[in-house]
Amino acid sequence: MHQTPLRAKTQYLSRAMRCHLRPIIGLLLIGVAVANSVRAATVSVSGTKVVIALGDTENISDLNTSTATAVITVNTVGSANNTLVGTPTGVTVTNNTVVISTAAFTGFTGFQVLGGHLAGGNAVTVGASGIDLTAGTTANTNQGAEITLNYFLDAGTLNVSGPISAKNSGNVYLGAATVTIAAVGDITTNHGTVTINGYTITSAGDVTS
Repeated sequence: MHQTPLRAKTQYLSRAMRCHLRPIIGLLLIGVAVANSVRAATVSVSGTKVVIALGDTENISDLNTSTATAVITVNTVGSANNTLVGTPTGVTVTNNTVVISTAAFTGFTGFQVLGGHLAGGNAVTVGASGIDLTAGTTANTNQGAEITLNYFLDAGTLNVSGPISAKNSGNVYLGAATVTIAAVGDITTNHGTVTINGYTITSAGDVTS
């Protein structure tokens, strides 16, 4: 494990990822614009990940996790009441919480918060208690977190005001037009990767991987 100042690392990743993503943005818009424009927050399972898709103008004021035996709860404070798509095994939704039972969803590898496609974008803040997927009581798989507010357009504001910790070789991805990481917003993975993509990145935190 080694620690790298986050400022230098994020500036490099921002330039590289921006060049890679820009050519595909128009293609992405064609396929998803209609569906995304009419939906509220939805929760679904894609492969081994839980996806929390925000409505176009929806924000999260305190994104955090809590853990009990075999259970990870993702709290999306400030968002509209989430709606579960389908009946995925091991995932339940109540208002602003997404509860993941890793005893039932044994292949769970992490969650993604996905922004809408309007130019103004979404605003998400990782709260002071942060995102912690390292608990040994949950399924022993690699678990990571992704917050992708600029998937459809170069939009969105992401504030990281608490730590983010992936489990084992889980990855962390943060993407928004503006990313601000506080001194307490340290990002830690065991053997995973950390990718941060944005036009404006301000950081006082560190990456440990």
